[in-house]
This record gives sequence, structure tokens and C-alpha cells, in this order.
Amino acid sequence: SITTTEAVKITATANTGYKFMGWYDNSATYPTYDIASLKSSDSTYVVDLTSDVKLKAIFVKEIVDGVLFDFDFTDNDLSECEIYKQAPTSNFTPNITGDGSYYVEGTQGASLQKAVALKANVKYTMTFDFRFMSDTELGTTDFYRAGFTKSYGTMNNDNKASEYYKIYGMHGKTPAGKYTTKYTHTYEFTPTTDLLVYAVVGQYSDKTAGFEIYNWKLTANVTVTTDVAEGRGSVNEVGSVPFGTQTTVTATPDVGYKFAGWYKDNELVKGADAEYTFTAE
Repeated sequence: SITTTEAVKITATANTGYKFMGWYDNSATYPTYDIASLKSSDSTYVVDLTSDVKLKAIFVKEIVDGVLFDFDFTDNDLSECEIYKQAPTSNFTPNITGDGSYYVEGTQGASLQKAVALKANVKYTMTFDFRFMSDTELGTTDFYRAGFTKSYGTMNNDNKASEYYKIYGMHGKTPAGKYTTKYTHTYEFTPTTDLLVYAVVGQYSDKTAGFEIYNWKLTANVTVTTDVAEGRGSVNEVGSVPFGTQTTVTATPDVGYKFAGWYKDNELVKGADAEYTFTAE
């Protein structure tokens, strides 16, 4: 907190393994942290303090071997997540059991959320195990929810602040009765534009019901395609590979032909070496 009417220079420094995404407007009731609220993507930002300013520095974890995050909830550490509860006055007891689950007891809505940067045309796969824990019968208004949301704290009904609460992902209703079976869920999403969003998993209920989450993981894959004129040679097929991994393709010319080079979008990226190793992204 700074009290002044002069310009102030602020600097964000990412820790090892993290990337600074930008300074975002944090003044809205439901901040979006999208391109509309981006104030600066430079780590050093000069703020003209002619009025009160609320900013949030967003950092995201670098993708390692195609994995954005992988929580198995065995190390009693939730520092990588933000915990959101929909009903602040409800009994709310989040904890890690130590046996590989994240357990929330007695709440009408809660979730784990983590800021992630998604790239266009990259396939993301979210997997998790989930089950409700309730001593009373659950109704058809009880949901598990997972996916990606524009703003922090979005596990409520769609008709409430719908633009801020928009979730790209799964909206799953529970069957009536006690919901005690653990199910594995998989959600795949390929954005058409770059997105800075929160990955989210949790529940919304009109009753007080606990829930458990196991093995929450988000991975990224890209598809590598190669093309060669028929009758002139061949290239090994690669297919889907984890984002950010080193990938090798090898060209084999047919008899009477010589390999000339590797091209991407009609631009030469490597000369006549038949083997080409690159980062898949």
C-alpha cells in the first residue's frame, strides 16, 4: 500500500520455473484477469497514481514435459492453488488427508483454482477423481464443475454474473441420493485464442455437502504433422507429443532424389540435414 500522488514504478520478479504474465486490474468485484483488464505485460510498470489503483501480478508455472500441474495431494501443500468458498458463512474445513485426496467438509460451494496460460491450438487435458461426501440425500441441483474460468471464484450458477462466471468445461449434475462413488473425469479443451484463465475443479450445492478430489492434473499436447510430395521420399510420423518436449523428425529421400531442407509455413527452418530436432510448441 502506497500513499502518494506521484508516479510509482513497480517491478514483478518471477521465481525459477515461473513466468510473469502481466499486471492486471484488480478493482472489480469479479476481476477477469483477461486482455481487457491487462494494464501491462512488462514486469516493470510505471503507475500514475491520480486515483486509487488495485493491481494484481499474475505468474504462471512453466510447462515441463507437457505438464502444467499435477496435484496428488500427498504432501500437505496447497501453496500452488487458491482455495475459493462460495458460501463464506458455511462450515468450511479444507484439508489434505495425506492419503492422496483433497477433502472439503461441510460447504455449499468450494473449489481449487490455479492461474494458467493456455496457447491457441494446443490440446489441454484435465483429469481428476471426484466424489461428494454427504450424510443426507443430494438433489439434482448439486454439481461438480471443472474446466477453465475467466475469473477467480466461479463455481456458482450460470445466471449469476454470467460473463464473469463463464466456465469452459464440465458441468456435471449428481444423481439424486447419496453420492459416494469416486469417478474419474477427463475434460479436453483446445482454445482458438491464447487465454489467461483459472483452471478450476470443485462443487456447487444448495445443501451442505463435503467432497473429495483426487489426482488433479493438467497436461498439454501438440500434434506434429509432416508432408512430403508422393514418390519423392518419406518422413517418420510423430503425431501427438507433450508440449515443450524435444522432438525429432527424419527425412528419407527416394532413389533419384536429394533432401533439400525443412520448411515451416513455407519458410526454411533447417538446411539439408535429414534429421531435425525441435521443441514441440
